[in-house]
Amino acid sequence: MRWSGGDALTSPTPQQRLPSASKRLPLLLVGALLLAIIAVSGFTIALLQGQRAVLEEAVRKSEIEPVILLANRIEQTVLGDVRAAFRVLKNVPISDAYLSGRLRWMHQQFPEVERVLFLNENLQPLENQPPFERGKGALTIYPWLLQQLRMEHSRSSFSPHRIHSLVETTGGRSTLLVWQPIDDADERKGWLAISFDLAQIQREHIAPLLNYFRRSQSGKIRLQDAESTWVEGAVNWPVGRILPGWQLIFESDPQVTRERLRQMRLVTSGIAGAVLLAMLLATFVVWREIHRERTLLELRNRFIANVSHELKSPLTLIRMYTETLYLGRLSDEQRQQQYYRTILRESERLTHMVDNILDFARVSKGVPTYHLTATDIGRTVAQVLHDYQPHVSENGLQLTLQLQPDLPPVLHDSHGVTQILLNLIDNAIKHGGDGKVVVVNLERHDNQVQLKVRDRGARHCCGTTYKNKKTDPRDNANHSNWGGMGFGLALVRQIADAHHATFSLSSKPGQPGTEATVSFPIGDAVV
Repeated sequence: MRWSGGDALTSPTPQQRLPSASKRLPLLLVGALLLAIIAVSGFTIALLQGQRAVLEEAVRKSEIEPVILLANRIEQTVLGDVRAAFRVLKNVPISDAYLSGRLRWMHQQFPEVERVLFLNENLQPLENQPPFERGKGALTIYPWLLQQLRMEHSRSSFSPHRIHSLVETTGGRSTLLVWQPIDDADERKGWLAISFDLAQIQREHIAPLLNYFRRSQSGKIRLQDAESTWVEGAVNWPVGRILPGWQLIFESDPQVTRERLRQMRLVTSGIAGAVLLAMLLATFVVWREIHRERTLLELRNRFIANVSHELKSPLTLIRMYTETLYLGRLSDEQRQQQYYRTILRESERLTHMVDNILDFARVSKGVPTYHLTATDIGRTVAQVLHDYQPHVSENGLQLTLQLQPDLPPVLHDSHGVTQILLNLIDNAIKHGGDGKVVVVNLERHDNQVQLKVRDRGARHCCGTTYKNKKTDPRDNANHSNWGGMGFGLALVRQIADAHHATFSLSSKPGQPGTEATVSFPIGDAVV
């Protein structure tokens, strides 16, 4: 490898730092996510527009279910009353001596029963059957009811254990006729038919159920006979198990229906909005991670460029002076000794840089390299400046130490504080200008001990104060503040973090130079 000219370590080009493919890929990924969001948004809007019929059907279903329950409840209530009446006379022969007593008891306990008929196997009334009738005006309809009963019986499939019924309305008066074999074991023994006043059943058994339904549901509910017409737009549900042809009619309140539709649309829209919001958040997170990764890549490349630049200067001097001495181009012994000293100084400088790089790598990975003990930090600073004095003198630097007496003990690592001071002084030597006057100040400020290094060069820190924050090292805002501060100052920031200290770099408008401050916490201030 050649070490001359521009072949030494150089900064990567922009094309090397961020290949075009790596630039395009994040944009393509974010673009794909945005297109997916647009597609999902369009699909959601179309879905919401097409959901109206589905929502209306769902609302209608929610209205039908209570009506079905009410119809079942009415059927069970009427059937219960009918079965109770049949149990009084079932399996009791007409010749039974207790039959008249049972009929009297039924007359008292079942006011809705109008008449009891005993029929033979051909459904003809038996002669000399015990009398039971209530309401003489109803007698004229029984021949017609018996005729309807025979017609229904001829076209239906009958079971001995099943109750059969029909409803007839004459002159505005509805009668429920129910019949069943009088003996469950033998249908040939005849039939028992009981007629009920349906108006009485409605008043005593059905009306309370309808009133309860009206209180719990918003709308109109009524029970209609077989001759009633179908109500369009309402819930029409049959009660045919015991009242053939009859049905419940439920007309819901339009305002309540609209409110239910609105609530269901709100729920659907809320779910769709939550999905879109989740996708937007996912897109933002992906974009943020991509941005952070790109920032880290730029910082890594900038770090490599800074290290290359820092290493290039001592290597160039070492190579140039070594080549001059090796080729014997210098005969003056005094200048030869000067060259040897320069090679030694630059070698030490190169060694210091390598140590800084290794320390920076260890601290960045979280490897514990510092052991903090509560000792006198003033003694540590004074010792470092004393040991560093020869190097200060060689560089023509005027170094002043201002040490406040009786400073409290501070948790610190002497090697870490040495690295902080050496890097801050080296930074002052590089950028301090012609004056090369550096003031090191150590004093207490509130609950901190502040180590300040100030040069008087013409360079300014952009008129800005930079402070490290105890945040995720991947935080690009944190890195962006330090991106142009140099490798040595980046190491100072890392060491300050390891000491629970803060590092700031500032310059005041109108005044030359820059002041670097490391603030160490005292006692309970350590977090």
